Amino acid sequence: MVIPWVGFPLGALLARLQPTSRAKYVAFTTVLAPESLPGQRTSALEWPYVEGLRLDEAMHPLSILAVGLYGQSLPNQNGAPVRLVVRGSTASRASSRS
Repeated sequence: MVIPWVGFPLGALLARLQPTSRAKYVAFTTVLAPESLPGQRTSALEWPYVEGLRLDEAMHPLSILAVGLYGQSLPNQNGAPVRLVVRGSTASRASSRS
């Protein structure tokens, strides 16, 4: 299924941040706010949750930071305010804040 994400390439952000030549990975850490995110009150996962991408995956033009969907702002159920969408991945990664 093709989903019309609205956003920008993660590689564009990384290029502005200028990672060193020694950088191999990009880490993503979720927000830790159990008072407003009830799912974080369980011990099913360690919070904050940390996920990573190899730098070549992160720089691929189809790895995007989505801020919208179908021409609208990204709804909470789809990972608002920012969702990382990675080509060839079976799941996207979302970063939510309260």
